[in-house]
Amino acid sequence: MNARASAMQNLDLSNLAAQGLSLAAIVGAFMRLVPEVAAFAALVWYIILIYQSATVQHWLHARRVRKIAKLKREMAKLEATEMIVVDKKKHRESPHFVPGDDIK
Repeated sequence: MNARASAMQNLDLSNLAAQGLSLAAIVGAFMRLVPEVAAFAALVWYIILIYQSATVQHWLHARRVRKIAKLKREMAKLEATEMIVVDKKKHRESPHFVPGDDIK
């Protein structure tokens, strides 16, 4: 077993121990054996673990990608609109412009 595998195993054991301790704190708070602060700390621990999970991170990444794609579409529409407005101004400023002959 190399050092990395050993470190991962220790990490898994420490993580498992912390989760067990958190669960014990929540159960103990419901049974009035430990203060509610311990249950709150355990709840915060579980929320952090859930947020850091691969599934939630995947959902957040996919949401960011969709948001960026939406913003790029909106930006393309704005740039296209701006080009139309600029073309109308250039047409009106040209020496061959006849009033009443506007681009629609």
